[in-house]
Amino acid sequence: MKTSIACGVAVIAAVVTAFASAAGITLTSGPTIPDCGAQALAPSSLTLTCADANYGLTGTKWQHWGAATASGSGKATANDCTPNCAAGTFHSYAVQVTASAIRTCRSGRKQYTRLVLFYPGTRPKGIGATDTWPFPCDAPGPGSTITAKAIVKNQLMLTGTGWQKGSGCSRTVTIGFHDKATPFASPRVGAGDGFKLTLVDVRAGSVIVARQTCTKPDLGTRLYESAIVVK
Repeated sequence: MKTSIACGVAVIAAVVTAFASAAGITLTSGPTIPDCGAQALAPSSLTLTCADANYGLTGTKWQHWGAATASGSGKATANDCTPNCAAGTFHSYAVQVTASAIRTCRSGRKQYTRLVLFYPGTRPKGIGATDTWPFPCDAPGPGSTITAKAIVKNQLMLTGTGWQKGSGCSRTVTIGFHDKATPFASPRVGAGDGFKLTLVDVRAGSVIVARQTCTKPDLGTRLYESAIVVK
């Protein structure tokens, strides 16, 4: 079998501080919402601008997470960037939020792909009363990734980059197929945040998925995930 690999898809979008669902939903069953390279369940805090963290949500309490539409309320925090963002002051505003448009991502994980913020009163300068954020599945963005290259017939070299290390993070990245419950390998993440793994007899059309979780007292639990398709 002649095997070629499509480009890997990294998970995207806003920074989220996540907490495990009290209802027992797992991060791999979702639905989740993006976390700047990670995925989260019903996040209490969420940073919408990944590059500078100047705009986000705090203290969000969700209702009906997992339904077609989840709603929540909390505070939005925004840096007034006066006289500049480095020296600016953060202000808080009451906000209502909804997450909707659940999609099934390439890895098989379900995800909310639309987040809407509504300001019933005052709001940050330059932000409308309704502020909409699209979070499409499988869009390119920051985060952990995997790529694959054919070595010889029926053999692939899987390479992972940007995976997490340190306290609270799993020391292994679980590799498997999205349509199989049991992973076929758990390579250890190296000091360089990456790994290499040789795969054999991978059929065309397979979706290879890599996953890692990190849990920290101030951040909750986040899922790092990347997927590629064998063609």
